[in-house]
Amino acid sequence: MEKNKVLLIYTNARLRNQKPRPPLSLLCLAAALKPTFEPLILDLRITPDYREILQKTLSDCLFVGISTIIGQQLNFSLEAAKLVKRMAPDVPVVFGGVFPSMAPEIVLKEPCIDLVSIGDGEDTLVLLAKALQEGRSVSEIPGLAYRKNGKPVIHPAPCQRSLDTPVRPAWELVNISDYREVNVYTSKGCNCGCSFCYNRIFNHGHLRLRSVEHAWKEITYLHNQCGVQHISFVDDNFFADRSHAKAIMMAFRDSNWRMTWETTCRVDDLCDFDEEMLQLIHDSGCKELFIGFESASDHVLERGNKQVHAEQMWKCLDIARKWGITIRALFVIGFVGETRKELLQTLKTVDFLRKEYGDCVKIPVFSIYTPYPQMPPKLSNANAYKEPQTMQEWSEYHHDQANHQWLTRAERTRLETVIWVYRYFSKRDKFLQHGGMTNRLLYCSAWLRWKLKFFSFAPEWEKVRQRERQEYCVALDLFAEENEELSGENLFGN
Repeated sequence: MEKNKVLLIYTNARLRNQKPRPPLSLLCLAAALKPTFEPLILDLRITPDYREILQKTLSDCLFVGISTIIGQQLNFSLEAAKLVKRMAPDVPVVFGGVFPSMAPEIVLKEPCIDLVSIGDGEDTLVLLAKALQEGRSVSEIPGLAYRKNGKPVIHPAPCQRSLDTPVRPAWELVNISDYREVNVYTSKGCNCGCSFCYNRIFNHGHLRLRSVEHAWKEITYLHNQCGVQHISFVDDNFFADRSHAKAIMMAFRDSNWRMTWETTCRVDDLCDFDEEMLQLIHDSGCKELFIGFESASDHVLERGNKQVHAEQMWKCLDIARKWGITIRALFVIGFVGETRKELLQTLKTVDFLRKEYGDCVKIPVFSIYTPYPQMPPKLSNANAYKEPQTMQEWSEYHHDQANHQWLTRAERTRLETVIWVYRYFSKRDKFLQHGGMTNRLLYCSAWLRWKLKFFSFAPEWEKVRQRERQEYCVALDLFAEENEELSGENLFGN
């Protein structure tokens, strides 16, 4: 019997007690495969019986695709690949996503990973499935990387593909109620050129637009067939093409569905919108805009090539308040060259925002600047940074951990302490009412440290970081140990 199934897996990214976001990338891949093949989505974050599902499906699969991002998810994805290989050694394992696309040579160092899909995987995976089904070589497939004689061979992806095929992701393959929000994209990429953004490599600094017709067909499906009333657009820069954004918003306004939505926006765009545009944003149901203010220091913004000024923050928030829009303000600390004075300037600005604009701004967390593959930090001493060379090393790179090789340990610890102190300080009710005595004491410490802006010599927060690290390691070890108990013999009865 001819194999026709393709299994697409998404693993744990972070340990959080909340519903996850949907695996949108896998839904898009599944939609591309669906006309000819039978794609299956296995989201390990919400599927406790995933081993039984693997046992039933792997023998019929052409290949298994695993999408992963930088940071802790890399280790879970690697363990999932090892599990697949133990259960079905002959089934190819393909990795895809932003990190594998930017570092295929590193991913292919892992024996349990056979192939890497580079860039958008829709066309590449369809060609791969056809080749495997027909018993043909995969060596000439565009956008695919593989090993030959132990060395990586990389076929770059062709010019970036149209976003209009498939027409919409395969939402019918998942239960939307399992997820905390519904994500839709109307464009990919950004042409603004921020020096720290993955778009410089992954999307080559280009903007691609999905047709308004196809985007609205998906929204119509989600509303009519799934009862969705709120959309979270995950575009890198929703307003990069204003005429395109206007057309989407006009469709919302004219639908009379009273749907709401949220998306990304640059601070300079919101400041530049005229009254007509702002009225349309309001009337179409916009509830929240995600804006990367990044820093309150113009010097830091200039070094990051943000092409904005810190003072635009105030005009932006005044506009949001006037039109009843909530701003989710995003800040990054630890940029190369950021001084302690500039860091404190940002933290004090956050205090001012919470006090004066608390009715229209949310500042959920800080992120720590994190380098990406092929995007080393610009340092005066080039030898001060050595790019990680394994997936395990890259798994340590995530946005609440300081991997600044050019800083002292004390400086790195200070950045991480800021992250954790603010996390507790900003979520007072959560930790005082539901956190138990330990978390109440930590909240008191966070309140005092934040008020004093004193983040050095913080052994209690070192313990908090160690506790989270231990929880992560225990979860990863448990995942790995449980999977090691399985073997091909007891799975398929051979």
